[in-house]
Amino acid sequence: MTLASPPRVAIGIPVFNGQNYIADAIESVLAQTFEDFELVISDNASTDATESVCRAYAARDFRIRYHRSAYNRGAACNYDLVYRLCSPTTYFKWLAHDDRIAPTFLAKAVAALDADSEAALCSSLVQVIDDKGEQIRIYDSDLIAARVSERPSERFAVCILKSHRNSELFALIRRSAFERIEPMAAYYNSDKVIIAELALLGRFLQIDEPLIANREHQKRATTAVVRAAWAAYHDSKGGHWNRFGHLMVYRDYVRMVHRHLQDWPERRNAYASLLKWWGAGNNLITFCADAVAFVSPKAFVFGRRLKHQLLRPAAPKCRAGTDCSGD
Repeated sequence: MTLASPPRVAIGIPVFNGQNYIADAIESVLAQTFEDFELVISDNASTDATESVCRAYAARDFRIRYHRSAYNRGAACNYDLVYRLCSPTTYFKWLAHDDRIAPTFLAKAVAALDADSEAALCSSLVQVIDDKGEQIRIYDSDLIAARVSERPSERFAVCILKSHRNSELFALIRRSAFERIEPMAAYYNSDKVIIAELALLGRFLQIDEPLIANREHQKRATTAVVRAAWAAYHDSKGGHWNRFGHLMVYRDYVRMVHRHLQDWPERRNAYASLLKWWGAGNNLITFCADAVAFVSPKAFVFGRRLKHQLLRPAAPKCRAGTDCSGD
């Protein structure tokens, strides 16, 4: 890589107060067997030791660039910023500050995308790990239609109707496809919108090995009780309508179909999937919950806690003299 020739891959790490895990994420990037990359870290005005950790790495490897914002922009804005700070590479990847990638991820993902110019992204099986880095399970998003179908409407349908962990957000993404989608929006579940729009633009490739590690821990911002605070976290300007996360998701699904699908049969099929979306999973219920959270965030949090109390599984009944501890 030279100043005149950007690397083939850019990796962006958006972070806020990530001192516990960001070194692990950076080390996983530096361990890649594919070395033609740059790593850009966008620090959202962290108040812990994140800055000192990142500056130390940037000082030792020219491929690492560190940017610190003067104020907290909100998570969505920081995801967009780290992308804009990257060089115009062929491929781009977001890496959560508390996740990591296996040493061969970039090499295998780049090779897969190079071999299939119609694919929008390449992901892998996901190794779900705990706060200590120990494996909990292996996850497969199982978005089969998004991987095999040549019809954009079918790829779109599986992404919006099937429940999944949004792991494709952290795939290696073809930049030419990424440039055609809208930036991450400041509402809850906006990552689902990005995945659905990428599905309209190309097939998803998957490496059938767990090369991406996704960490589950108490501070990770994916639990249900954070929904009421999501808009404020993602939008420092506090846009009120962003609290209607599910309504905003639906609105942007409709917009992307209109924007990308010019063929009427394909557009009609996508609109049919959008009608089904209201009955899929808990979408209608979640929309109602968003409405409650909009009026009273405290009432929303109370309702979520009450639901979990009522749905908590009963303790197993044991026969006399047996141990039900499960240890």
